[in-house]
Amino acid sequence: MNTKIKKLLIVLLVSTMLNLGAVSAYALYNPDSFYNNISWTWYYNAPYTNSYNCLGYATGSMTWEWPWGGNPTSSAVDSYLASLGYSTSGQWAYIISYGSTSAIKHFSKVTGEVWCRAKWGGLERFDHGSWNPYYAASVYGPKVQQYYLN
Repeated sequence: MNTKIKKLLIVLLVSTMLNLGAVSAYALYNPDSFYNNISWTWYYNAPYTNSYNCLGYATGSMTWEWPWGGNPTSSAVDSYLASLGYSTSGQWAYIISYGSTSAIKHFSKVTGEVWCRAKWGGLERFDHGSWNPYYAASVYGPKVQQYYLN
């Protein structure tokens, strides 16, 4: 094999390897239909893990954070988040709770004017094109409260 062909093959091989490394591949834990039944707008952000949950992601602790025995009331969440420096009024929302005032089931972190990002329990982390991305009858429910960092 002559030198020009060898060089061309090496360039093609390296180029192919670099391009393959740039591909963003992911595997969802469940089929798309599972996620479609919970949210009308979801975009994959990070893989599933049990090392942290929605509240741990929203507060930034990156741990499994759920200080209540079950689904807390909205006022119990208000108290807990107040101890971390959050309030229910302010200039810019940071955390959103979901469910109902009698049973909060989920949290997301505000990432933009209409976008939020949420870790779904032990499942993946998703971006949402709305601050209210979950169906009312889903396991998470509608938006309940916005929290602001004091």
